[in-house]
Amino acid sequence: MAKARTHLYWKRWVWRLKGDNPSLSAVEIEERLQALVKEAPKNSGSPPAARTIRDIVKEPRPAGIREEEFLSFRWPQSMERGDLPWEASERCLELLRHLQGERPSVRLAKWFWRVSLAIPNEPIGRRHALAQWLDTIEFFGVGFFDGGPPELAGLTEIDWFLAFRPWVGLENSEAYAAAIGRQKE
Repeated sequence: MAKARTHLYWKRWVWRLKGDNPSLSAVEIEERLQALVKEAPKNSGSPPAARTIRDIVKEPRPAGIREEEFLSFRWPQSMERGDLPWEASERCLELLRHLQGERPSVRLAKWFWRVSLAIPNEPIGRRHALAQWLDTIEFFGVGFFDGGPPELAGLTEIDWFLAFRPWVGLENSEAYAAAIGRQKE
């Protein structure tokens, strides 16, 4: 019988947990992954067992993904290592405060900073949700995540979405739809 492949969602968590704490054993990582089952996307399957975790730790990371992006954001260490520019500090610390004790990954902090530059006056919850979505799209590809905001399903031109802010109201939503329609012509 062929061994089931581990979903990238779980691999990403394995790399992050091991990167943040290299002394964690595969069994300890397995226990932490079990705590994440309720938050996992529907199509991600079960978390890997300790034996599989040991194999995942040795695997190369996906092409184009820097090892540091799997680490948890820590100020000032993330800036000192060059993972993020110092200018991102204020927004990344804002995200850290918003998450109330949960540390974002460097990758999520990067996207939160970028989204905050684009739409600085939006509520933090919306900026966080968009940053999570973009983080997922960058890592897994556009079609991966079924549970994202419906208005972003299959979205490849995020600039139009951020520029028109269709969530604000009907007028913005109609202008956004018209702009996208013209774009496709």
